[in-house]
Amino acid sequence: MKPRHLVAAARRDHILTHLRAAGLGALADLGFLDLAHGGDDPVIVTGYKATRARKLTPGEKEGTGIPLDSMN
Repeated sequence: MKPRHLVAAARRDHILTHLRAAGLGALADLGFLDLAHGGDDPVIVTGYKATRARKLTPGEKEGTGIPLDSMN
């Protein structure tokens, strides 16, 4: 399944609403960036993405490069 299909499925199934109702959050890859912008109460946490106009800070680069399996 391609990432855009996963984001579409998350929207269709109202995953953010269910996570908020349960008091949970989720870690996701950069494919979920547009779902991650939840205002003051983010439910999905993603890495940072650089653009031509906005480069990553050293802290953002470091945070984006941490593999999830090292958090155990």
